[in-house]
Amino acid sequence: MKKLLLLFAAVGMIFTACEGGENEENYEINEETSDNSNEQPTVVPEMCEISYTTNDREPLEPYKTDGFGATLVENFYDAETGKGILKFDGKITTIPEKAFIACTNITSINLPSSITSIETEAFNLCRALTNMEIPQGVEIIGDKAFCDCDAIAEIIIPSSVTSIGTSSFEGCGGKATINCDISSVPFQTYSIGKFYKAKFTEVIIGDSVTSIGSCAFYGCTLLTSITIPDSVTTIGEYAFRDCTSLTSATIGNSVTSIGWWAFKDCTSLTRVDITDLSAWCKISFGTSDANPLCNGAKLYLNGSELTDITIPSNVAEIKDYAFIGCTSLISVITGKRVTTIGECAFYDCKSLTSVTIGNVVTSIGTNAFYGCRSLADINIPSSVTSIGYGVFNKCSSLPSITIPDSVTSWIESRTFKNCSSLTSVTIGNGVIGIGSDAFYNCKRLESVTIGNNVTEIGSSAFYGCWHIKSVTIPGKVNSIGQYAFYGCTGLESIYCEPITPPEGGYQMFYGIGDATIYVPTDSIYDYLDAPYWSSYMFNIAGW
Repeated sequence: MKKLLLLFAAVGMIFTACEGGENEENYEINEETSDNSNEQPTVVPEMCEISYTTNDREPLEPYKTDGFGATLVENFYDAETGKGILKFDGKITTIPEKAFIACTNITSINLPSSITSIETEAFNLCRALTNMEIPQGVEIIGDKAFCDCDAIAEIIIPSSVTSIGTSSFEGCGGKATINCDISSVPFQTYSIGKFYKAKFTEVIIGDSVTSIGSCAFYGCTLLTSITIPDSVTTIGEYAFRDCTSLTSATIGNSVTSIGWWAFKDCTSLTRVDITDLSAWCKISFGTSDANPLCNGAKLYLNGSELTDITIPSNVAEIKDYAFIGCTSLISVITGKRVTTIGECAFYDCKSLTSVTIGNVVTSIGTNAFYGCRSLADINIPSSVTSIGYGVFNKCSSLPSITIPDSVTSWIESRTFKNCSSLTSVTIGNGVIGIGSDAFYNCKRLESVTIGNNVTEIGSSAFYGCWHIKSVTIPGKVNSIGQYAFYGCTGLESIYCEPITPPEGGYQMFYGIGDATIYVPTDSIYDYLDAPYWSSYMFNIAGW
């Protein structure tokens, strides 16, 4: 029995020894494995999520699931909360074209910070979408990306955005905060801009924005106010055209140019605010409708209505269209340095009554004071050498005017047309011609003195000047246009000094009745034989 027990014990020891040997061998293998610890472990893919909510307790069904930059692996949705998650197997960088187009149940969506591009029509027609945050890092927003997302209450466009497609936010309402430059679209008569026909009621332009491109807010008919920060230097063509509800605009001090028709048809715009008159005077306006004042707005300087202004001493030129349509202006002093008053500078300033032009001004541009119907007091200093077309047209309160000898050009066409209160005109000896319609329909004009160097009197120059009783045509005049004194029924005497009859025009003295046309005695027969003069053979007499 003892021998049997000893045998079993020996076998047990042998078995234990074998097990120990196996463990040692395993240990050595583990040591071997640990020697390869520099090998990279398998990387588990980083998951990326888009969270969303819906209004019908139904999951979101994207129109497109590819093109995100990763594969959609799960669309988890909790019907009780109305919240869902689109889970991808890696980082996504793009919301692809039409990804969520016409997903009419989506109310909010949260995009990851890895997104750099939101492509064409990505959220087009998501009409229930009310909450949308575009992550900082997005660079591209495609055409119509958010078109007709008309329930969005507020949208913020980050400074990282470098490209916005056409009509990207058409139909979007509420408030917009824009922190990126708004690039121009190719100029066409009816170009579709970045925010074309968006229904924004309020737009905040961030301090990082330097330019507002052409057609940017064209047709935003619900927009009521706009503030252009000091960071902006240019406003493009058509930028705010047809913003028919726009009532106020604040223009920053750094704006140097505003393009064609930028504020055309902004018919409700009544207030324009600035903080620096010098900066305002230096803006280059592309056309009359580029100036936000053009529709009859009032100008406010640091919150106060601007009625009486003296152009600052650091301004040498009053730019074209500078104060066009401004209804607050009552008096203007051009200042010590201004040499040029630009085209349409004070066009249609209906409340303007007094203008003092400094003695360094040399030129007054076309239509500079057109339609200033209250203007009754203005001087033209002897420094002025040229006066443009239509400068005082429709200045119906202007009582008299003297053109100094320093003006060596023509009195251009329509310069004093429809100045219905004008009674006295003196034309200096430097003037060489009187343009067509220059004094057309000046019904109260009684006294006219024409300078000695005038060579031509244009067609209809004094048409309808009923109250002129006498006029002298200087000796250098060689041409009198058709209808030049048509309807001047108050004329009693016309003194023609030229020895050689000026070239006449059709009905140049029509309606003068029994007025006498005095011509040099030795030239009577020349006048009687000259074309168009012969029509007045019974009026012509020698002197």
